Amino acid sequence: MIAYAQDLHRAGAAVYLALRAPADVSHLRVERRYDDQFADLPGGPDTTTVYAGPPADGVLDWHEVLVGVPHWYAAYGLKRGVWVRYGSPVSVTPTAQPHAPRSDALDVLRERIEVGLNALLDAGVLTHGSGRFRVLFGPPALDGVEFPAVSLQLEQAAPDQQYIGGYLAAEVTESGDWSTQAGWYARYHVQVGLWSLNPDERRLLRASLRDILISNREIFELLGMQEMDVSLADHEDFTSYSATVYISTARLVFLAPCTITMTENALSDVTVAVTAVHVAVS
Repeated sequence: MIAYAQDLHRAGAAVYLALRAPADVSHLRVERRYDDQFADLPGGPDTTTVYAGPPADGVLDWHEVLVGVPHWYAAYGLKRGVWVRYGSPVSVTPTAQPHAPRSDALDVLRERIEVGLNALLDAGVLTHGSGRFRVLFGPPALDGVEFPAVSLQLEQAAPDQQYIGGYLAAEVTESGDWSTQAGWYARYHVQVGLWSLNPDERRLLRASLRDILISNREIFELLGMQEMDVSLADHEDFTSYSATVYISTARLVFLAPCTITMTENALSDVTVAVTAVHVAVS
């Protein structure tokens, strides 16, 4: 009845049970315990019902599943009004595979813009009060601002292209295991702000940013950032600071992957059950 139990470690604390119900079974009950002491009939003590209903190909167990604790499952079928337990209990120990956040498109933009601006600074094209440009992940604060300032903010990132199962790519690692990337391509809307105390410097910063984006197109595309559209606009802030601040805003719209990476052990062997049939020949 239970063909196999799969630990869904990517999501964590979840188990998928593949079922094969006999043709003469009208209803199923799948139950869970922390040992294999199932009763002959469903509904025994210290037992949790995972599924109750008509025959199904599979069942997901996710509620109150404990990581690192062996879980046992048994399946019962209602056959002509009588409950029958099918097969031996199946055991699986749920796990959870953590996914530390990976560098994304904003990290790429920040690094590329900083490299470009500081290269122009070293070449004497630009100047900065602190001797170094640092791209902020938000507008410059009211106090202690070193102008010119550069900010980078996410306006929106929404899934734009999705694939079956979220599968994007896979490769074999040096150890022989499988490394799979899953997720989607998102449409990013990003705002880059250039903050200056005079309009001439703002114009130079705007042109510098434009050229940096153009010169990095090859790197952006190699990293999966595609179809980048750029729009530039100038405006002023007369009230937030003690002096007028001249701002140039670049709005970037592009596609970029949002993925996690999971590792699966390579298949080492396949077990095949063979039934030998002896035919007597007279």
